[in-house]
Amino acid sequence: MDLLDNAIKSIQMGIEDFEDEDSKRAISAVRNIYSGDLLLFKYFLSEKLTDEEFWALKKAGAVQNSKERSDIIFKKDNRTIGFSDLAKICHVLFKEGVWENVKALNKARNDVEHHYSEYSPGFLCRLVSNNFAFLKYLIEEKLEEDPIIILGEKYWNILKDTEGNYKILEKKCINSLNQIQWWAPSFFKLIPWFQCPEFSSHLLETEEKGDFHNEMLLGCSECGNKIHAYEILEETVSQYFEPENYISVRYGGDSLTGICPECQLETYIFEDDICLSCGYKRLYTECARCHDGISIEEQDFGGLCGYCYNLCIKDD
Repeated sequence: MDLLDNAIKSIQMGIEDFEDEDSKRAISAVRNIYSGDLLLFKYFLSEKLTDEEFWALKKAGAVQNSKERSDIIFKKDNRTIGFSDLAKICHVLFKEGVWENVKALNKARNDVEHHYSEYSPGFLCRLVSNNFAFLKYLIEEKLEEDPIIILGEKYWNILKDTEGNYKILEKKCINSLNQIQWWAPSFFKLIPWFQCPEFSSHLLETEEKGDFHNEMLLGCSECGNKIHAYEILEETVSQYFEPENYISVRYGGDSLTGICPECQLETYIFEDDICLSCGYKRLYTECARCHDGISIEEQDFGGLCGYCYNLCIKDD
C-alpha cells in the first residue's frame, strides 16, 4: 500500500471517528487525521515536487540531508522525516498560515498522549474545520487534484460542512460582541485575540448588551465555560502587544502598555490613555511646574512629574 492510499484511509477513518458521538473516538479522530495529513504531505514531496521547488528547499536549508529529489522524505537512517522537518519544508513551499492548522492538530495529539487531555465537541469541530483549509490547499494547489476524487465525496462534504458550520458559529460570536459598547478603540484590535483559558478557543460570546464592564460574562462555545472579561483581558493585552512592546523598547521607545494603578492589571493602553479592564484614566497628564508629560507611574505625585516632585521634597 503506497503513501497516497495510506493517507486517504487514515483521513477517512479520522472523519468517521469525528462523526461518531463516542467521546473516546474523538482522540482517534485527531490521531488519524493528523497522521493522514503528514502522509499526504510526504506523498506530495515524493511524487509531485518539482525540481524548482526542490532547489528552493536546498537553498533555504530545509532539506540539507537530501542529495536527490527522490530521497527527500528519508532521513540518514532510512526513516521518513517527521513533523519538524515537514514544518521547515512547508514554510518554504506553502503560503503563510497553512501549516498552523497541522500544528494545532499536532499539539492536540501531544496533549492527549502526554497530558491525558480530553476534547470537547466544539474543540474537535474547530480542529477539523481548520484542517479543511490545509487539505484543500494541499490537494487543489499542490497536488492539483479534485478533493472529492482523492478523499471521496462523502468524506469531503463532511469536512466542508464542518468548516461551514464553524464559520457560522464564529460569526454568531462576533455579532454578540458587536452589541457591546466598548470604551476604547484598542478593544476592536483585541477582540479577535480573546480566548477561553480552558480550550484556547476564540469562540467567545456574550448575552449582555450595552456598555462594557470587566465583570461581563463571556461564554465559550466549545467547552461551555463561563468567564469574566477581566480574567482574559490581561493575557490578551500581553499576547497582542508583546511584539510591539519588544520592538519599541529595543529601539529606545516606551512600552505601549502599563500596569494600571487602580486595578493593578497590565491593561493600561497608552495610545487610548485608559485601562481596558477598569476604565481608569490618568488624573494628571501634564506637570504643573515644568509642563512635561506625567506618566502613569507618577500619578501619586499630586500633578507633578517625578523630577519636580523630588525637588519639592528637597525644598521642604
